[in-house]
Amino acid sequence: MLPFLEIITFPNVLESLVLEQAVGKIYNVLFGNTERRGIALLGFLINVFSNREQPTTETLNHFELSLVVYWQIIKLNSLAFTHEPFEPVAMRFAEIFKDFIRKTLWTFSKSPGPTWNVYFTILTLTAQPPGGRHDNDSTDICDVQIMPTFEEILSPQSEYLPAKDPRQWHIGGATGVLNRNFRLLRENTVGQLRDSIYGKKGEWVHPRKFGAISES
Repeated sequence: MLPFLEIITFPNVLESLVLEQAVGKIYNVLFGNTERRGIALLGFLINVFSNREQPTTETLNHFELSLVVYWQIIKLNSLAFTHEPFEPVAMRFAEIFKDFIRKTLWTFSKSPGPTWNVYFTILTLTAQPPGGRHDNDSTDICDVQIMPTFEEILSPQSEYLPAKDPRQWHIGGATGVLNRNFRLLRENTVGQLRDSIYGKKGEWVHPRKFGAISES
C-alpha cells in the first residue's frame, strides 16, 4: 500500500492540472459511497502507527503521507465535513503525533551528555501596554478619543490591541473584556482612516513633489 500512498500524495500529482480529474476520482473511491471505505482505510493506517514503539524518520514520513491522504479525502469529498466518524479519526491522528513527540523527547532526555538535554521555553509575545505612544494612547478607554488625534496619526508606532489571551491584558476581568472590545472596534472603524492619512504625510512635507501646489 505504501507505493500507492506515495503516488497519490506526491506533490506534482496533486498539483497537476492534467491529473486533477483522475486524482479526484481516486479520492472519491477511497471515500466510498457511505464513507465506510475511507474510515476503514484511515483506521488501518492509524492502527499501523499506534503500535510503533519508537518513531523513526521513515515512520514520520509515512505518517505524513497518511495525514495528506486524510486531508485530501476531506478536501475532495464535501460530504466528509458533515460525517461525524471523521472527527474521531482526526483526534486519533493528533494523539499519535503527540505520542511520537513524547517518545522522541524521552529518548533525547535519556541520552548521555549535556548536548542531548531538552529544554522547554514558552515564548509569550506580549504587546507593549497602552500609554506613551501619543496623546491619545491612554490606559483608560474613557480617555481615548474615538477620532484619531493629529499626534496619533503621525505616530510611527502600532496601536495597542489586546491579544486573545487574557493573561496578556494590561487590565483583567470584565473591565479587560470591555477594554479589548472597545480597542478592537475602534481600530476596525477608524484605523484605516488613520493609516490612510499617515500614508499621505509625505505630501504635506513636499507638496510640490506630489503636485499638491501647482505652479502659477
